Amino acid sequence: MYGYSLAPEKIRLWKLASNTSAEQFLSYLNANLYSLKHRHFESADASTEENSGVEFPGTCLDFSDGKKSIAEFKVIIEQADDKGCFMFRLMKNVVVGRCDSCYTYKPLIYQCRCKLVTYCSTRCKENDWGYHEDRCTMFEDDNDLSMYQMEANSNRGLTGLKNLGNTCFMNSGLQCLSNTFLLTKYFLDDQYKDEINAENPLGIKGALARSYAKLVKILWTVSRPSISPGFFKRAVGSFRAVFSSHSQQDSQELITAVLDGLHEDLNRVCQKPYVEFATSNDPAKDAIAADSWYCHLARNQSVIVDLMYGQYKSVLKCPSCARYSVTFDPFSTITLPIPSAKQRLIVFFYVPYNTARKITKHSLPVAKGAKIEDLRAQVAEKLGVSKDGSTFTMVSRMAFDRFLCRDLKASVIEKTRYSDLYVQEINPKYFNGPENEGIEKRKEEYKKDEEVSPPSRNNNVYLYGEQKKSKVVDHNDYNSGLSDNMLRVAINIYKKVRSVYNYSYLRPERATFSRLIHVKRSHTLKELHMEVFSYFRPFIEKSLRARSEEHKNHASHRDTEVNQKQPNPNTESGKDLNEEFQENSKEEEKGNRAKNDFSGMSDEEFFAKLFPDMESNWKEELDRDVPYELRLIRTADRYFDRECHYCGKINCGNCLVPYSDNVTVQDLLNRNKTPHARNDYFYKEYRGYASDRKEFELEVIFKEDCELNMNYLEQIKVSKDFSEKAKEQAVTIYDCFDQFSNWEKLDENNLWYCPTCKNFVQASKRIEIFRTPPVLILNLKRFEIKHETSFVRSGERLNTFVEYPLENLDLSGYVHDRSAMQLYDLYAVSNHYGSTSFGHYTAFALNDGVWRKFDDSVVAKIDPSEVCSTAGYVLFYKRKDIKADTDIRTLRQSIPEGYELNIIELKPKAKTNSVLASQNVEEEKGSKSLTTTEELKEESKGTNNEGREAKEQNEKGKYEGVEEMMSDEESQVTRTRNNIRGLGN
Repeated sequence: MYGYSLAPEKIRLWKLASNTSAEQFLSYLNANLYSLKHRHFESADASTEENSGVEFPGTCLDFSDGKKSIAEFKVIIEQADDKGCFMFRLMKNVVVGRCDSCYTYKPLIYQCRCKLVTYCSTRCKENDWGYHEDRCTMFEDDNDLSMYQMEANSNRGLTGLKNLGNTCFMNSGLQCLSNTFLLTKYFLDDQYKDEINAENPLGIKGALARSYAKLVKILWTVSRPSISPGFFKRAVGSFRAVFSSHSQQDSQELITAVLDGLHEDLNRVCQKPYVEFATSNDPAKDAIAADSWYCHLARNQSVIVDLMYGQYKSVLKCPSCARYSVTFDPFSTITLPIPSAKQRLIVFFYVPYNTARKITKHSLPVAKGAKIEDLRAQVAEKLGVSKDGSTFTMVSRMAFDRFLCRDLKASVIEKTRYSDLYVQEINPKYFNGPENEGIEKRKEEYKKDEEVSPPSRNNNVYLYGEQKKSKVVDHNDYNSGLSDNMLRVAINIYKKVRSVYNYSYLRPERATFSRLIHVKRSHTLKELHMEVFSYFRPFIEKSLRARSEEHKNHASHRDTEVNQKQPNPNTESGKDLNEEFQENSKEEEKGNRAKNDFSGMSDEEFFAKLFPDMESNWKEELDRDVPYELRLIRTADRYFDRECHYCGKINCGNCLVPYSDNVTVQDLLNRNKTPHARNDYFYKEYRGYASDRKEFELEVIFKEDCELNMNYLEQIKVSKDFSEKAKEQAVTIYDCFDQFSNWEKLDENNLWYCPTCKNFVQASKRIEIFRTPPVLILNLKRFEIKHETSFVRSGERLNTFVEYPLENLDLSGYVHDRSAMQLYDLYAVSNHYGSTSFGHYTAFALNDGVWRKFDDSVVAKIDPSEVCSTAGYVLFYKRKDIKADTDIRTLRQSIPEGYELNIIELKPKAKTNSVLASQNVEEEKGSKSLTTTEELKEESKGTNNEGREAKEQNEKGKYEGVEEMMSDEESQVTRTRNNIRGLGN
């Protein structure tokens, strides 16, 4: 090189990155000057040089292909010092390949410890971590978690968990366990390391405990908003294979599996003895409770047992001989049945026919088996209206879903999803007028063996042909007590708005939910117009008043501006501009006042003023300045180019209603091929609105400047007497405990062997709580599975509201052992929303005295009043005397010194006759060869006879001595079968 004498082995050529200038490179060197001069990176990896560890902003040309000219690059020459050491970090023997972040072919310097991905720079490694974290396994076998330390900016448990695909159940359960502070403190302080049992065949050699410790440390020490729990999912999947996939599971089952896995990995008992669990025949005595508990501790001692294990008292009674069998079994979760609610709370909106009155929202407790007829009576009593003077409708997305007949059960309201109950008042003019023949008389008429032809499907039209007649269960609701001449009309309400994409284009948009009016079939179309106008008149008046007030304010503003100007004496009238403008304003205001003076007008006069020359100009209504358009909703199928039944056009977009005295409503119905003759049959029990629509529908489209505010309502709370009744009838957590301890009869698939009767019987069973743990987990049995296969699970989710206290849950009346305090405080809830086949899980948890909501990766603060809801599924309580600074070692469960257990000594099992026979056959086969098929058959036949005789002897003595000895395994199987758990998704 010119002017320099450098040895090739003491220089290194670097290609500066294309987006880095020489000035930026110098600034980069100045920023790392101290590291370049004083700090040297010493790596144990032989492929890394000993240097400062500063990364060069570019690529070393030693790894280039050598085909490109050096003139194309910004080249930096690095010279080694006297010892031959360079400044910039360089990996030896690197491979040139595609970076897993920037996807460019460069020297791959950084490889993740999981060896799944490699990167060209630390920047690429950091950028890709958010995507690679879900499948990275670098820490799964790493026991060193010292990098996770609590700092000032740590989240301290307020870290979300990413949803890996149907893993909301896992996230919900893990957040509840994470906020079990005594257990979390046990892992944060590394107390688990000394208790890992790698020899337990029921565990996974401590892998689940280490994975859970890493998860807890990350949740409590990092400052990121959310993390990926993929490493823990793989660990719990290796313990329970059902959680290894991404199918929907249940949070309660996940919590149970995690606690079981942690218990086995942290079990302090390395050599489990075989113990004999005692049974008793006296349900009044609890003498064997302590012995059963110590027998359990002889095989199970861990932090999970110390914190979360209690003891059941199980009593079985023979229905024949009245013999009792009492056992005491451990539990980690109490599954509480939910008793049937005596009442349900119905929320509804009352819509007066007079649109000038506000819509009111009410809530009403109704008996569980009540019908719509009973609900009508309660609504009438609450609001002081006639029970027959309204129509009960279900509305969703501003349209009618269903009309509710009197004979339907009120439970149909809860079963109709995404719909609200609207009680719409019938026009008092018709309900109380001569047109109404009386509801009681009409009830009797419709109850007289009413039979109609069942509908048949023909060309997408329901026809009532000459078929065999059948009883109609869901009748026409007595036509709301009106005569057959009255017709119920649904009105859909729209308002014209300007399009976002084309401001000059006005399109109709739903303004409010649909309304109901009643008209006579003999009404002319002119009278139909007047009925609609009369219904909407209060809104039109309000809109005109608002517009007049706006003009008045605008005129006042103009007067103020004119007064501030100088007078102009050169006007033609000889007056200045100010006086002339004031006179014009007065005349305009007088004209507007006269125009808006409609208080004394009749409906006909007011209609003629707003819709002038309607008889001759109704077809040009679109081009006129009128408040609204009234149209007939087309009933023909638009997708198959069918002609409109009203106007005969194919592209009809809902016809304008003619303003005529010569055409009646019945004439329009006769034009429609849809069978309106059975107009009163609106909704059958399981038929939806869209599939069988036969009512007469109109749409009203208001113009753009109309002030249409029809959704204003007044919310009225439940009256005091109803709220007190609802509170008395509410299901509380104590009702669940009462039903949990009731006697129940075993089903035929779960029989009990009575030692006295020497037979399997359907015994009566009762489970009571003998002792409770410091941390109590309650599972509300919200799922009733009726049929389940490997593909389909059918059942019902109970949406009953169970009231559970946030503080001072008193179990003193339900627990036998009074040695510990029985007051508990709630600190976490696993919530489920949905049904048995699908849904979503979230968690509520008390963290640092504040209730938080954990919804996958989102963590937010909530009000304590939101904690108790119908979504509550798994409840976590802690005993009131347990504090955050409680030493967990003081809660350790152990067997008292010197206590003698009934340990069973294992002896070699005696060989049965069938085993001996099979061995003899094998010996004979080894000593001689069978040459014919007949000899093989004879040999097999003899062996089968010997095996059958041995089996009969075993069955004969199978139940001998059952009353003297009952093994731990048999007792546990019986308890597991009897304790039916609620399943989720």
